Amino acid sequence: MSGRYVKLEYDICSCGKKKIFSANMCKSCYADKKSKESMEGTICACGRKKHRTSLECHVCRKNKILNVNSATHKFDTCSCGKVKRADVSKCRECHFEEKRNAVRFCSRCGIVLTEENCYPSSWRNGERKCKVCRKKDANERYDGIKAHIRDESQKLKLKVMESYGGKCACCGESNIAFLSIDHILGDGAAHRSKMPGVNLYKWLRNNGFPKDNFQCLCMNCNFAKSNNPGGCPHEIERQKQREQNA
Repeated sequence: MSGRYVKLEYDICSCGKKKIFSANMCKSCYADKKSKESMEGTICACGRKKHRTSLECHVCRKNKILNVNSATHKFDTCSCGKVKRADVSKCRECHFEEKRNAVRFCSRCGIVLTEENCYPSSWRNGERKCKVCRKKDANERYDGIKAHIRDESQKLKLKVMESYGGKCACCGESNIAFLSIDHILGDGAAHRSKMPGVNLYKWLRNNGFPKDNFQCLCMNCNFAKSNNPGGCPHEIERQKQREQNA
């Protein structure tokens, strides 16, 4: 026997080519088989391409939902002939028409709801609150939001004032309602122009409460420092005392 490779019968595919090691057919036949299997997985029973991950095409899927070709189609339609909703025995129009015509009472004050004491959109959608109660609910929600914002602002202000001593650096006032933050160098307007729309207290918190140009002053001392000739009267009196003692 020579050293040449002899093609045996079980090594040859039905198409005449050499079989690949991992399959019982040649490479081209194996690829055709996989392509056919892949196509069969994406084709609906009706011959159309399947709808995304569904088991049917978009036509069969719609027919299945609406039961168009089903013998029970009459149970899936409203008395008006339209397709009914899944959760009720009527279509959308008949369902809301029935809700509008039914006698309804306000869930908060208990009065009978009519088109006059309800908002038009609420009446059409079957709302169960009158205009007055809806306004009260809106005001309560708004007051709750304002109260929450006010509480958070007070907490932030208290944290900022405590970080800068908790009392006025000029007169010693410690009531939180009177305290404010002062720019020592008097450049408050220039500093605020560089951070439009940002609260000063939030800026101080986010920057680690810097002490180089900020101090805690009461409203009187802060206002007098920038508007009174010579500065705050407390500082003027202290300066006179120092001069007399000297």
